[in-house]
Amino acid sequence: MAFSGATVLPTGKVLLPLAILFLAAVGVRAFGLPDIGVGGNDTILYYTLAEQWLKGNYVFRIGDSVPLFRPVSLAFNAVALQLFGHTDYAIKLANALVDGCNLLLVASLAWLLSGRAIVAFCSALTYALLPVAIWAARGELPHTLSTFFTLTAMVLALAAVTYT
Repeated sequence: MAFSGATVLPTGKVLLPLAILFLAAVGVRAFGLPDIGVGGNDTILYYTLAEQWLKGNYVFRIGDSVPLFRPVSLAFNAVALQLFGHTDYAIKLANALVDGCNLLLVASLAWLLSGRAIVAFCSALTYALLPVAIWAARGELPHTLSTFFTLTAMVLALAAVTYT
């Protein structure tokens, strides 16, 4: 299936609603993050490892913890702390922003598959309301970042096939 214009996202009238949906989804995911705090052993481990990475100590475990060999995720967490400060919600906020990008990737995927703006918008809306996506984006776990890379690979592969 080939489209007349080589765009990965729909153009025209759907861009404004898609931008509004992006902002609303990020807002929902980021709402109240400073009040949640840090909880759970994994969360403390992710923050501690990110702090170590910022100091140039590229370790994958702290003390007797299980080794956590996730260099991309750990680098992402370190960048989040650098960008948003050394707070208990920095990684959560970065995940919320990445999940907003996931919403746009879902729209791109739907657009590439259907060529219809309404399908792209409704797919993005469905993802914006997906409870597990909202839950994952409000935490420190690497699920949101994994979703980002998976969707990016799918969009790039489909775009390559569609526009060749």
